[in-house]
Amino acid sequence: TGPQPRFLDEVEIRDLVPQVRPGMAGGVKFSEDAHLDPNAFVLGLARAAGRNGAAFFDGTEAIGFETAGRKITAVRTTRGDIHPNHVVLATGARSVHDVIWTPFGS
Repeated sequence: TGPQPRFLDEVEIRDLVPQVRPGMAGGVKFSEDAHLDPNAFVLGLARAAGRNGAAFFDGTEAIGFETAGRKITAVRTTRGDIHPNHVVLATGARSVHDVIWTPFGS
């Protein structure tokens, strides 16, 4: 049946979100929906990854890879090569096309 909307008046909106300016005509709430602060989420992931051994290289540009078959053996960066056990490509939705398939697809 999908998410069920709950129609809110101005008072109900201000109860949920006190920062809302006065004069709202109303709103709709879907209780099954969720929202998060993307910055806080990413920082939380980074902290958790760091506690589990991940290394971060701020201000360092990855400019290429060394490979053996389909395994990345080194990441070439503007600050020298890194020889990791694992590589996380977090470059966005196009990374699969632009990064993965270009060097490893043949």
